[in-house]
Amino acid sequence: MIIDRLENAGRYTSLHPGFAAAFEFLKRGDTSALGAEERDLDGAHLRGKLISVEGPGRASGKMELHRKYIDIQCLVAGTDDVGWRSRGECRKVDMPYDATKDAELFSDEPAIRFTLVAGMFAVMFPDDGHAHVPGPGQHRKIVMKVAVEW
Repeated sequence: MIIDRLENAGRYTSLHPGFAAAFEFLKRGDTSALGAEERDLDGAHLRGKLISVEGPGRASGKMELHRKYIDIQCLVAGTDDVGWRSRGECRKVDMPYDATKDAELFSDEPAIRFTLVAGMFAVMFPDDGHAHVPGPGQHRKIVMKVAVEW
């Protein structure tokens, strides 16, 4: 997992061939190409969606993990309270892996919690279980899906 500010994204572009394109898109700040459903930005290699909610969010209580995609979640407005747990520590299967959704859910409690604010991002690799709770007020974030196999 990586947690940082968008202005420091250049530090991480060498970690994966798709990170440069994903961070370039995020830095442009143009959400007009995104909607609530995932959209291809570079074929199936790079996808994005915009999540926008008003008011305090609800805790899903579920740790989400992916296998085919790395999540880069960047806060545009508001806050996002995030729970994290390593894949190896997720044992209470709530939803087995669904390849069409590239997701599996676990009901284990997070090992740690942290808060993202506007201008920050978190990179969640396939071994990073994550659960999100939007904070009060306007909450907007861009979720980029970067294919593990670029």
